[in-house]
Amino acid sequence: MAWMDIHFYSEILGIESEMYVLIPEVRCLNKRAENVQEGKVCLPVLYLLHGTSQDHTDWMRYTALERYVENVPLIVVMPAVRRSYYSNQKIGYNYFDFLTEELPGIVHSYFPASGRREDTYIAGLSMGGYGAVKAAFMRPDLYAAAASLSGMLDFRADDHTAYFHLIGDEAALFKLKNDNYYEYRRVMDHVMDWGTIDDFNGSDNDLNAWPLRAAQRGDRLPRLYLTIGRQDEIYHTNPPFIRKLEEAGIDFTYEEREGEHNWEFWDKAILRVLKWFGLKDGR
Repeated sequence: MAWMDIHFYSEILGIESEMYVLIPEVRCLNKRAENVQEGKVCLPVLYLLHGTSQDHTDWMRYTALERYVENVPLIVVMPAVRRSYYSNQKIGYNYFDFLTEELPGIVHSYFPASGRREDTYIAGLSMGGYGAVKAAFMRPDLYAAAASLSGMLDFRADDHTAYFHLIGDEAALFKLKNDNYYEYRRVMDHVMDWGTIDDFNGSDNDLNAWPLRAAQRGDRLPRLYLTIGRQDEIYHTNPPFIRKLEEAGIDFTYEEREGEHNWEFWDKAILRVLKWFGLKDGR
């Protein structure tokens, strides 16, 4: 595999952006090599998303991803999106448009990447799991399959909803900033990404609203795979969303395993995802 650290300018964000890319070397593609050199073969693409406090480097730093996709005819794209929750931010930048509109065009201009829906996949962990599921529902025309690894899928089931009620209370925010800056940052994520609780509920950013909406519209959704560890600190945000999928009659695969919200779990999970997507042989 060739591992590339790419820095490029995003017109949508108006800033320099970064991504890691894994791409098979021509000599590893066997019969496809000659066709790749002649520009006749376009490879499938997996967009692999990072979590809230992470960046585009973490999948390569903490998992055996490169070994898992060795000799697999696949391009893996790992973009950096800061703490945006892959959203068109209420106060900030249009990261969802960056992910789903601008980035694919950039990837296709640099690499022999297929632009076909059936060759395009998306997956992510934690915040990235949320982002992958949101992309699958909002842009079902783009992806063959999507996967959430320990995704934050239902904010109503988590203490995150309490943060919304601090928005606009300057005294409470000032006290929180001095008492617990970590929690203050999480509040600011909500302010920047989504605004108030009224802005969030039922919006495109609210995953709870999507299963019924997609079912009523008859959307042709990507195949969905969701997995989480039973000891995960945000485990409780997954079953409520699973029930929404069931109630809407949406087809999906859901797996609970032993594990926590950590790289030990995600390293094993991404290998399962690659096999479930059909991008890698074996079980």
